[in-house]
Amino acid sequence: LISDEDGWVDGYRGLWGLDTWDPLGGERAPSGPKYNRDGSVRLSWRSPLAWAGLDKVHPPHQAPTAMTQLLANLQAEQTALTDTIERQRETVRTLDLEIETLRSTQFLSTLLTARSRDLEEAVAKLHAQEERLTHVTETVEASAAQLARLQAGDFGPARAHIRHAHGPQPPIPAASGFARWWSAVSGGLILLLIVALLYFRPTSWLFWLLIVAVLFGALDAFSRRRLGYFLIRLAVLLAIYTAAILIYQFWPQLIVLGLILLVMTMIRDNVREVSGR
Repeated sequence: LISDEDGWVDGYRGLWGLDTWDPLGGERAPSGPKYNRDGSVRLSWRSPLAWAGLDKVHPPHQAPTAMTQLLANLQAEQTALTDTIERQRETVRTLDLEIETLRSTQFLSTLLTARSRDLEEAVAKLHAQEERLTHVTETVEASAAQLARLQAGDFGPARAHIRHAHGPQPPIPAASGFARWWSAVSGGLILLLIVALLYFRPTSWLFWLLIVAVLFGALDAFSRRRLGYFLIRLAVLLAIYTAAILIYQFWPQLIVLGLILLVMTMIRDNVREVSGR
């Protein structure tokens, strides 16, 4: 085992190899077991529990006691919230009665506005307390069930604390015979077709170039078993191209249509305001 007592571990913060100064770090040499490339101490060295994601997890023999304490705290908060909500509800009802009384007196409109604002704030506070009570109640129920499982010796999955588990890479599917054949000839074939287009120079060379690109893309997608995705992307590109042509050809009509819709919306809103709807 290595430790801070080893000089080559504690006393060297450089890189173990050539430093290419790659800004992305992909081609730079690795650093040692204790330090990162910037000279800071690795999390895995200074706190192995934090590096493994276990610093937030209670040891199994302490988990039932900690859960019992958490459940007691939640139940105490639940009781306190219930009493607070009752007092806040009485405050809201008293404010509402006061506002109903002030509405019958016209010259107290300023006081009525102030008390209405107080009522809105009190109601919002009451709703927040009720929402918190709901959350605490649900947490109490879940904590009681969790405590029963812990007392029965069920501590859950051993890897539950891991947020980003690293598993083995899935096996790469074997390539078909057509895929291997196509990968061997596609590069030379497309180069040959491009040279042919440059040599013969057809009048619609751009059209033929697009045909070649689509054909080779379809064959490549077929060899990778992704022909459906290729056709969907091709359909989306054609739809965008068609929409661009329509906008270019009919942009005056589109502007007029947009203005008509805007005017109709304004008229509808004005009519609703006049009719009181």
